[in-house]
Amino acid sequence: MQQNVQYRKNTLFINNRPLNFDYTIGNAFSVNNKIVFMLEIPPQDETLRNIYCLNSNCQFLWQVQSPLEAYPEIGQEIPFTNLAIRENGTVTASDFLGRNFDIDENTGKLINFKVAR
Repeated sequence: MQQNVQYRKNTLFINNRPLNFDYTIGNAFSVNNKIVFMLEIPPQDETLRNIYCLNSNCQFLWQVQSPLEAYPEIGQEIPFTNLAIRENGTVTASDFLGRNFDIDENTGKLINFKVAR
């Protein structure tokens, strides 16, 4: 059963159950009974891996893998600025430098990488 996922500011609503976070939620959606969401990280914060996944009971499943760990050749890691789900169901994220990453929805591992710019 697909979850009803909504968000306002720093509150994520899963089937109308509120979960509050320290930062604004940039995007959130349900995919295969999992809730994937991205927090907008302010410049003074050092958090880089800002995409997370919860199960249908709102229990933490994973935090996205470090892009630098998955692809050392990128040389620099910054927070993600965009999170989406493609028509084919693939979870994808990008950063300010135009690097696009596909994310394994079950593990949070980065499974593909390309530069859009």
